Amino acid sequence: MSNWTFEAWDTLFFRESRPHDTSGGTELASLFPPPIRTLAGAIRTWIGTQLGVDWQGYAASAGKPYWVNEIDLVHQIGFGDDVGCLRLRGPWPTYKNRRLYPAPAFLVEGRGRNKGVPERGRLFIADPVHGDFGRVHMPSCDLIGAKARPGNWLTTRGLTRVLAGGLPGPDQVFSEEQLFQGEPRLGIARNNQNRVPLEGLLYQTQHIRPHEDLAFQVEVTGIHAGIKLPKSGQVRFGGEGRLASVEINEPEPGLEPKRPESGAETRGIVLCLLTPADLDGDWKPPGFQPRRVNNTTTWTGMIGGIRLELLAAAIGEPTYRGGWDMARRRPRPMRAWLPAGSTWYCRVLDGSYDKALKALHLSLIHTHNKLGLGQLAAGLWQESEYPNLEATP
Repeated sequence: MSNWTFEAWDTLFFRESRPHDTSGGTELASLFPPPIRTLAGAIRTWIGTQLGVDWQGYAASAGKPYWVNEIDLVHQIGFGDDVGCLRLRGPWPTYKNRRLYPAPAFLVEGRGRNKGVPERGRLFIADPVHGDFGRVHMPSCDLIGAKARPGNWLTTRGLTRVLAGGLPGPDQVFSEEQLFQGEPRLGIARNNQNRVPLEGLLYQTQHIRPHEDLAFQVEVTGIHAGIKLPKSGQVRFGGEGRLASVEINEPEPGLEPKRPESGAETRGIVLCLLTPADLDGDWKPPGFQPRRVNNTTTWTGMIGGIRLELLAAAIGEPTYRGGWDMARRRPRPMRAWLPAGSTWYCRVLDGSYDKALKALHLSLIHTHNKLGLGQLAAGLWQESEYPNLEATP
């Protein structure tokens, strides 16, 4: 495994799913962090360039074997949406050499009932209420005006504390305003053949200007042993091909959140998405089916060989991803993904909590996906977040 770190030299732009000619001519925002496909493209380009590949010839191969220095590059880095032998995890923002992870959606901020001052808290599972799915459990909180902060990021130690049932320290939480600032841009389309602007085709974009010491990391495995890459260099990164530096190193210890251990207060586990998941528009993991217990609906299914009962979820707003298919030269279909930070509250139906934590922590919902989509962090669901629930029959 190698750890690839990308650091911008200028502003960056990772376009959202809407096209430039969207109705109303509104400003197009930049995604943060960049989509994993953007990182995959930069990594594949870097590998091919170091091997001296003829990219026009590679594109003409249309996915058939393409040999460079006795290495089938199509088999190694793939073609189109397939990334070949590569396996990616991330991307993770890093700030001042500390890796950051998305804050779980069950972490909220509000005002305490006694002091009335802002504070952080965790959602708990309240008594069942009637909703769109029937009588179901819903997350709740004792804080006044409690809201999740989807733009918050936790350090590795902060997320480790949260997964163990606690709250992050003040120095373990970063907002996006601390990491970058938006920078509006105005552009006009042009004819690339004669390099003249096209009348009436103005567009607005919102770039991000990273603050000093902000970078993005991706963990990469599957690179052929015969491919010798330099440890650093420059790459074109994101929209408009902005320059960024890249460094390749061995992963340092302590980059990933530690798996918690269950205790006497443990009543279940929480499964938090560290990366977005494509679940075909659904809000729950694949294969989970409804089940009625004491006139209350829950869902049961398997993840990583562990049989679970899903009682409730804290879900963020879906993110819409499309992008451009460079191999086929056409847009990809737009899909709604479950955002990172989304969390499921589960009870373990077979086996111990520790067995479930070991099997599920840092695993993938879809075990065969190569881009690390749907990576999970497994944490504890304590007695204080588990009031008045009937025992599982």
